[in-house]
Amino acid sequence: MMKTMSPFVNEQGEQVSIFDNWKEECLKEKEYYLDWGTPMLNTALMGAKGGMSVLISGAPNHGKSIFLTTTIGNLIRNNKDVVIIDFTLDDPCNKRITQYIAANSKLDMNTVDFINTVTDTVKLDRFDMACKIFRSWIENNKLYMYESSSSVDSNVNQASIKFIVQKTEEIRAKHPNSKIVVSIDSLNDIEVGIKNDDPYVKSESVAKELNRLITRTDSLLLASTHLRKSGGRRPTLEDLKGNNYLAYSAKVAIGIYNDIKLNKDKAKVYWLAKKLDGSTVQFPIVEAHFLKSKVSSFNSVISFMQWPAQARLEEPEDQDQYISMIYGAV
Repeated sequence: MMKTMSPFVNEQGEQVSIFDNWKEECLKEKEYYLDWGTPMLNTALMGAKGGMSVLISGAPNHGKSIFLTTTIGNLIRNNKDVVIIDFTLDDPCNKRITQYIAANSKLDMNTVDFINTVTDTVKLDRFDMACKIFRSWIENNKLYMYESSSSVDSNVNQASIKFIVQKTEEIRAKHPNSKIVVSIDSLNDIEVGIKNDDPYVKSESVAKELNRLITRTDSLLLASTHLRKSGGRRPTLEDLKGNNYLAYSAKVAIGIYNDIKLNKDKAKVYWLAKKLDGSTVQFPIVEAHFLKSKVSSFNSVISFMQWPAQARLEEPEDQDQYISMIYGAV
């Protein structure tokens, strides 16, 4: 009678330890390095940690910045030992703060910007509470913000790779035991001082500097970048590789797509919001396509309901409904 062998074991039993080690690792109680604030993102980014980079790519106005600010808010709310360094190079800090306050209060950004004209006490209370929450982030050193458009010292270029490296190292030294997340919006706006018009050469220089930085400071990089024009189709990894060197070294590459932003009333992927008069209006679904992942086996898409005027995203409870719409539209 022929002896049946386990695929992990040869005749000498030399591979038994491979299986035993695998089983022991699987049975260990694992904790998230970071709680990303939503079930699906936690599933997809469970293994993302210091020294790694998560790249958010997409066409202009498809939701990259809102994805970043929503994620930053979730990270601060759901992790006690996290510090976020927000380099907002695409927008000034004032606009970024408006986005944070609007998302936290669930008020339109226009309402937030002109709050002095508001008389509705409910809205005013929500605004005040959101301001208190944001102020606590700053006062408790949970959030540091830097922009490219202004500086206390006019000789300092806050969009330069040199400044980003300097500030990250300073903040790491100030918080030696915290989990540091370096958020950059966007990588395309970083200045490296290279006299070369080739964007690939520039992105290669940025990528190498940032990879050295996050390794040295044990920080996680969360950054946005522009995709090259793709003719309106959903993003692929090739779109990113053709535009940014960091795609080769990033542990996670996410492609953002917004059907309503691209196709307006002809969009096939959206969610319906109810208006006060009982009618409905189509709101965007922001699709997060995981184009590459070295931190988990997740290689699908996560849908997010978007409130564009409130600068916020929310992961719906019924992912299947929107995933079916997405794959039906592909």
